Amino acid sequence: AIFTGGAINAGGAIAATGAISSSSTISSSTSVTAPIIYGSSSAGGSLTLDSTSTTPKGYVLLAPNGGNVGIGTTTPSAKLSVIDGIATGVAPSPLTVVGGTNSTSLAAANPAGDIALTAPNGGGTNFNAGGNVILTGGYGTPGGSVKLKGGRYQSATDNGALLTLSGGWSITSGTVTLSSGVPDGVSSNSGNVNISTSNAYSGFTSTAGSINIISGSGAFAGTGGAVNITAGGGGATNVNGSNVVIDGGPKGGAGSDGNVILSASRGNVGIGTTTPGSKLDVNGNVSVTGALTTTNTITLNSTYPSSISNTTVTDLNASRNYLALHNDVRTVGTLAVSSSQWANDIGTAALYVNGNVGIGNTSPSKLLHVGSAAVGTGVAVANFQNVDGTCTITPASSGSGIACSSDERLKENFENVTGAFALERILQLQAVTYNFKTSSIENRRTGYKAQDVQKVAPEFVRQNEDGLLQVYYDAFIPWITEAIKTLHNSFNGIELNQAIQERRIANVEASKADKVEVETKVQKLETDNAAKDQKIKQLELRLERIEKSLNSK
Repeated sequence: AIFTGGAINAGGAIAATGAISSSSTISSSTSVTAPIIYGSSSAGGSLTLDSTSTTPKGYVLLAPNGGNVGIGTTTPSAKLSVIDGIATGVAPSPLTVVGGTNSTSLAAANPAGDIALTAPNGGGTNFNAGGNVILTGGYGTPGGSVKLKGGRYQSATDNGALLTLSGGWSITSGTVTLSSGVPDGVSSNSGNVNISTSNAYSGFTSTAGSINIISGSGAFAGTGGAVNITAGGGGATNVNGSNVVIDGGPKGGAGSDGNVILSASRGNVGIGTTTPGSKLDVNGNVSVTGALTTTNTITLNSTYPSSISNTTVTDLNASRNYLALHNDVRTVGTLAVSSSQWANDIGTAALYVNGNVGIGNTSPSKLLHVGSAAVGTGVAVANFQNVDGTCTITPASSGSGIACSSDERLKENFENVTGAFALERILQLQAVTYNFKTSSIENRRTGYKAQDVQKVAPEFVRQNEDGLLQVYYDAFIPWITEAIKTLHNSFNGIELNQAIQERRIANVEASKADKVEVETKVQKLETDNAAKDQKIKQLELRLERIEKSLNSK
């Protein structure tokens, strides 16, 4: 053994088969080889390894040329193996790595030192993969934990230090993986991964730190990294997969519970889609328990008609107070729409609307207001259809503007309705004036009693679901037209007979006038003949006297 109270300086080697003890320093320009180096022979002594006694300091290198370094173990299995509590029955104490500490004075402004765990970079010109930083909890029941915790500032106003986990730099940034210990046993469970900030300091009004998960930004034409949160899958024996649960913090005292906010400042949120086109874009069914409240627009687009089930939709914009439904919206159960909340029972209605409904009209003035002045002339505004055909409503300046299917290609088994048949049945009906029992006596109406019509034309009457009868008033139109034709033909026959009689009377009267005229003419002819006879006699006498005169000569 070699014992000295001062320093031992050697330009060459010092060899000893026993212990070398010094109360000061041992210096060598080459190397010191020893199986064990103690800082002191007394209990509680310390061993200091330093690169140099002067500044600037150099490095303290442990096993730089290979081999492992063990702390608390004589058989290190890794480059640095740290083991504590190896004695039987002694609980292990945690391995604590502390960065450079600041002054404990609250007035100090310098931050404490960082703890950096950095894996080596990948080599080569092709950007080989960089090394990983792996922190693994120890095996056991339960398995050990890996806890990373930021330092605490020594100040009443400063925040706790940040804890940052980031992947290595490369063409594709490295990932940060947090995984629990692997179980070893049939019924063992894997451990949990907890990410939490420390509670705020209870001695002051202070705020706890936040948990920020931020992926790296891309460079040039590269994209930024995604943030993926995926729950574990179920076991092989038909076990359900686990849930991803995101919850706001519980309230303190009289405060309010915290909210879960997605896309507060930019971008959209997609559920079931990787290309959301709206603030919230859901590809699939949406189930809402409670009220669905929006200050803007809810758009439902899907391959099949969109469905709204058991939902209350409230528009918070007081200047609008309406619900706009676009495209094909299909409801399961009752779709109730109101400009305000209501308390009355909507019963079994498939569609309940409290207020006016506008179809193609943003300011409906009636319970149902279809179309507006923007609709062109002659453009239909509504169709009503069943298996037999369609009725179309086209507003017109005259007429009802209601046209129903009547194409002969849709019909069969034709039989003519005779005017006599129609007139006979119309004559059996009695029109009445009346008022409904629910209205005042001044509100008089004109129509038929459905029971009277049912006796004459049962096909013109239908029984409603409540058992009350209704009349198809437009069904009378064909009867009325045929009856009018019959009456028209009858009037034409009367007029024809009257004309014939008048002609006959005229002929008789004409015959009487002709007889008088003939008699007059006959009398005139007789008179003219008598005068002519007299002239002839006078001429004969003159001729006779002339002849006698000539004969006498």
